[in-house]
This record gives sequence, structure tokens and C-alpha cells, in this order.
Amino acid sequence: MTPSASDSAAPARLAELLAALSLVTDLARGRPPEEAMRACLLATWLVRIQRLPEPEAAVVYATTLLRFVGCTATSLEYAQAFAGDDVRVRGRGDQVDPTMPAEALGLLWGLGEGSSPLARVRLVAHALPRAKRVTGEGMRADCDVAATMARRFGLDEAVEAALWAIFERWDGRGGPHGLGGEQIPLAARFAAVAYTAVIFADLGPDTAVETVRRWAGRILDPDLAQVFVSRGRELLEDLERTEDLHLAVVAAEPGLRRSVTEDQLDRVARGFADVVDLKSPYLHGHSSGVATLAEAAARLLGLGEPQVVVAVRHAGLFHDLGRAGVPTGLWDKPGPLSHSDWEQVRLHPYHTERILGRAPMLAAVGRLASAHHERLDGSGYHRGTRPSCSAWTPGSWPPPTSTRPWSPTTPTVQPTHQPRPSCSSPPPRSTPTSPTSTTRPACPPAPAPPSSPWSTASSTPPRPPDRPRPGFGVGLDGGAVSPRRLLLLRGRLDPKRGRP
Repeated sequence: MTPSASDSAAPARLAELLAALSLVTDLARGRPPEEAMRACLLATWLVRIQRLPEPEAAVVYATTLLRFVGCTATSLEYAQAFAGDDVRVRGRGDQVDPTMPAEALGLLWGLGEGSSPLARVRLVAHALPRAKRVTGEGMRADCDVAATMARRFGLDEAVEAALWAIFERWDGRGGPHGLGGEQIPLAARFAAVAYTAVIFADLGPDTAVETVRRWAGRILDPDLAQVFVSRGRELLEDLERTEDLHLAVVAAEPGLRRSVTEDQLDRVARGFADVVDLKSPYLHGHSSGVATLAEAAARLLGLGEPQVVVAVRHAGLFHDLGRAGVPTGLWDKPGPLSHSDWEQVRLHPYHTERILGRAPMLAAVGRLASAHHERLDGSGYHRGTRPSCSAWTPGSWPPPTSTRPWSPTTPTVQPTHQPRPSCSSPPPRSTPTSPTSTTRPACPPAPAPPSSPWSTASSTPPRPPDRPRPGFGVGLDGGAVSPRRLLLLRGRLDPKRGRP
């Protein structure tokens, strides 16, 4: 029997789920695994030192853990402005003060590492006039998505308000609202100190302490910065000695420890699915669509047991989590991928399994979700295994109805009988490292059901290839659009957005 994501001996905790999924934000920002968990644990320790009430401590905990949950919202714009690599620019951007011209220019120059001097000059010349606009609008978009996710996950309104302020600075030169000083929610200020410390701790505890001291009064709350500076080396040593950060973060959760219900697990899964699908305009709604088709197929195949059907649905929602760590410029690259490109692409199912495997409640679903690029002839990835004919690989359907940058627009298909996606799914792009084979082992015929959810396919035509890609100032219909409307169009998120 295949367990569902919520199967376990004891009720699963919401913190257990969110801590594991915070690895998605580490991937999307090009940061080391578990950075969000380290920052969350450090922020929780700082809260204990300050003796904040438990409800306030719980807000700091959730805000820090989910601080960058919206960071895929502007992947396309970052990729277009910064040489196609949104992942690298985010990872390095957290290490500079963008209001300091020398640091900002150094960041742009560093993005061309490995290129010729002339190519680096061209990169800087391309990025420089776009950087301020893209990062400014990007702050609003990232905060918007993060706050929306907090609401969809059923978290406290104070967490939502704090996530609207994750890019604000103590000196008032941040965004998106230009808040300064104590106008910034306390939870956002704790999160900023904690992230600064763990990011620079990779260069040594002394560097982390010195950076927090240097940024105090500019980016960071000077009082909270001083709390860290006074005990920073001790706290970072304790972090270094923590063997299992996931267990430590779950155990450190302050306030009421909430169990996760089946409905809440679905909402969190759909939320992270939407977040990952923001990586590219070609992917919007992909994971939710896969989950819907996979669940319906599981029912039609007579898998029967509710927990099995739920596991298939969750695998469909989670299957592309690892995609967050691959640069958007690569996903949107027209034409065949190079050997180097494919090495990155082939890792994304592996990352999906490793992310989900951190939470016992998600481990079984992770094994299923990570098989979504395996093929019957063994030429798939990342394991290259040969699944049985009845195996469902969630991500393999429905490419025939999808527009992709490397393939022409394809007509909408209308299956009239029960689909067998593991046997009939089209091959991936033909590349040197991903051999294309059109031969499929024969599968036993399936009787046609009385009615099928695939009997009527969507009549929405794909976006014409000559349309401008959606981006800031350009809507899906080619007209002008505000950043707020852009988020509604791109993420299809709840339009009733609150403001702090």
C-alpha cells in the first residue's frame, strides 16, 4: 500500500511540513541547503534571549522560516535582466548592500565570472539600467506572493504583515513600502538579523559578527543586531553542532504547536506548487494540472484506497519542487540543451525527493514524485529505472497540450478513452545526454470508461509564439499591466490581498 503524505503514527505538525519545504527557498536563491532552517533556529534563540511572549515568538519563527517563499515570483524578470541566471543573482545579492554603488557594481561584475572581459562588460551594460526597476518591482512581487502563501497556509495575520516587510531596511531605503525603524514589524527585523548572520557564517563566525555590526543602523535594527553581536560566536557554534536541523527546528517551535490536517496539507502543497510554477511563464498552473489529471487517472485505474489516490495527488503537486534550483534562463532556453544544461535539469527530480524526504510525513510521496521523468525503457532520469506499465509518473502528462520554448505550439489533444501516460507520454527533448526513443513496451489495453475527465479538453489556445513574454509592464494580452495585476495573471493567486 502506498501511504499518503499525511500517513504517520502520530499527527504530523505543520512546522514539520514547512521546515522541510523551506528547502525549496534555499534552492531558488542559490543558497546552501538548510539555510532557512538555520536562520529560523537562530531567530528563535534570539527571541528567547529577548524573552518575547510566546505568540510574538511564534510569529518570528514562521516569518523567518518562510521569509523567501515568494522568491520565484520574479524569476523571469531576474533571468532576463541578469544573463538568464536568476538563481545566482539571488544568492549573491543577499551578500551585498545594494545602496552602496561599489557593492552593487561588484555584484553585477561577479555574475559574469568565467566569461571574457568583453562579455562581462556587456553583461554589466545590459543589467545596469534594468537592475533598479527589476529589483524594485521584484520586492513588491516577492512580498505579495509570500504574504499570500501565509494566508493560504492558515498562518496568523501578523506573519502575513511581516512577510510584506522582508525587504524593508532600518534606514528606510528598502521596499516595497519604504518603511523604516520601528515601522517595520518586529518579526521581519528578527528575520533580517538571523539571515544576515547565517549567510555570512559560511565565511566564518567572525565575518558574520562583523557584518551584522557593520549593517546595524542601515539594514538591521541596531538593538537586535547588538543582541546577536554580543553572543554571536556562541550561537553560531551551537548552530554548527546541531546534527539534524529539521528536528531541531520542529522541536524549537514556540507557541501552540499545530497539527496539520488533510485540508491544510492540500493547501500547503498547492501553495508550493504555485510558487515553483512561477519559475517560468510556460509553467503556470502546470503542477496543479498534473495533480488533477493524476488523481483522476488513479481513480479510473481503480487504485481505490483513498490514501493511495491522495498520495498520487500530492505527488503531482510536489513533483517539480526541485525545479526551483535550476535557472529560469535554462527552462526558457529555445532549442536543444547542452550537456552542461542537462546535468542541471537531471538533478531536479533528485532535489524533489531530498526535499520531501526531510519530513517523514512526505517521504513516501517524495519517492513517487521524484520518478516523474523515469521512462519504461530505462532512459529517463534521475535513476534511469524501468517502472512497471501501471506506474504513474506524474510529470509526464500532458506535454502534448503545452507550449514550451524549445518546441512549436502543438494542438490540443482530446483523449476519448482512459489514458495510459506511462506508456504513451511523448519523449523529452532530444539531447546527447537524454536519448530519444519512440519505442514503448506494449501495455495491456484498458477498457474505455463510461465517461472521462479527458473527454473535453481545454479550448483555451496556447499563447502565440510572437507575443511578447509577460513581464513587468506587459500583460498576457500584450497590453500594459501593473505589478499587482501581473501577479494575478502570472500566479493566479487570491485577488483579495490584504495589506499590512
